[in-house]
Amino acid sequence: MQSKYFYFIFIPAILLASFALFIRIIQYEPLYPKVKKTTEETTQINTITLFADDIIVGDKQAQQTIIGFKDLGCAQCNVQTQMINKLIATYPTKVNAVWKLLNVTKFPQSTETAHSYAYCANKQQKYNEFSQGIAANSSNVSDAMLLLLANESNLDQKKLTTCLADPSTAEYAQKVELLARSLNIQAVPAFFFNNVQIRSPQSYEEWVTLLQLNN
Repeated sequence: MQSKYFYFIFIPAILLASFALFIRIIQYEPLYPKVKKTTEETTQINTITLFADDIIVGDKQAQQTIIGFKDLGCAQCNVQTQMINKLIATYPTKVNAVWKLLNVTKFPQSTETAHSYAYCANKQQKYNEFSQGIAANSSNVSDAMLLLLANESNLDQKKLTTCLADPSTAEYAQKVELLARSLNIQAVPAFFFNNVQIRSPQSYEEWVTLLQLNN
């Protein structure tokens, strides 16, 4: 009798845990087939294309620029974003960030629409407000939640609707994906500094040292 009870309780739990692991693997598997690089390509990359409608956080005239590819549904991306926002707040004339939103999360909900909303929020100079709302609700990027966050960010609904329907919004996402492919980005967050891909710093202090902000 105890044996039957054991199987009744634990087998469903094992199946559920296996399914959760499968979802995580799908979310974070390499984005594109890995391309073998030469030694030179490993250390130096051609100038990264900046688009006119990229999301820029901080002073556009800042001395140093971090270029980051991220997914708004990625927990580690949100951790890095918080550190970079702190850098920009502490060193407003020394550093800014160019964010390129790359749709990596497909399961259980795709972040494609969330990225379109963020792109349109940036058009209204409301990217920070909207993206902070997404970070706090990254497990729920349903249409209803996106509309709620848009309202909380005080986005102009008419402009938002027009922007979401504009073909240029989808075209921008496609340009970012093509750029990511050309740079052989395998996972997010992915950061570039002085046209070199860098390992993601694991602390705020490591960012400060990397950028030599105390000098």
